[in-house]
Amino acid sequence: MDPVQGLDAQRVDGILGVVQAGYEDLVEARDKVAPDVPIFAHSYDFAIPDGRGVCDVGPWLKPGLDDRGWTSLAPASAVVAELLKKFAELLDKLEGKFNDFFHVRTQGTLTSGKWANELHPTPDGFAAITAKFVTAVQSRFPGRI
Repeated sequence: MDPVQGLDAQRVDGILGVVQAGYEDLVEARDKVAPDVPIFAHSYDFAIPDGRGVCDVGPWLKPGLDDRGWTSLAPASAVVAELLKKFAELLDKLEGKFNDFFHVRTQGTLTSGKWANELHPTPDGFAAITAKFVTAVQSRFPGRI
């Protein structure tokens, strides 16, 4: 049950290519219209695919993982973490490639008690993520925030 085996590398690379192209299009548009505007992107946190939805919507992650045989929470969570780590690597690459593109590193911020459901933090969890953004914005605009 190696979590890396839970991802189809070719498909993940394809999807991340589409995501990268979207960010590159955003940077290009920004550079044409408002080149002094920074872009802050975050890498989410390691969502817990436990089947909890919200307002009769969801779950989002657990059904697909269950369908592929990742029915235990710990290994399924590891698969999700592997995917999100790859996304964070993409943001690191973009941060190194483009001026005024910032990867706000939010992975590892939330403890299990700070998740309201599979994808969304509790109010305290949102506050913890917000604090990461505040720090990033303060570093870009020292003395102004």
